[in-house]
Amino acid sequence: MVREQAFGTPVEKIQPLSSVYTSGVVRATRLRWYREQAVLTQKELANLAGISPLSVMKIELGDQQPRPKTIRALAKALRIKPQDLLDDDEEGAA
Repeated sequence: MVREQAFGTPVEKIQPLSSVYTSGVVRATRLRWYREQAVLTQKELANLAGISPLSVMKIELGDQQPRPKTIRALAKALRIKPQDLLDDDEEGAA
């Protein structure tokens, strides 16, 4: 991330780790794809991540955006990086 100082000089700024998880939107299709690759049901993933099956369902449908803590828990349960669940398309197109 680049930030400008008062005189317009770009200065590199390292993003705090927490911003990595809040700067993107979880892409519902990615969560479902990773869950299916792990051969897990929504209920099994929910149990591994410590969240409700209803939350997994809503996230996969795109009806709910998880909190950073939930993104980390889902990623850990799926044995992937949290960034793998985030939408890296700047326009948010699926």
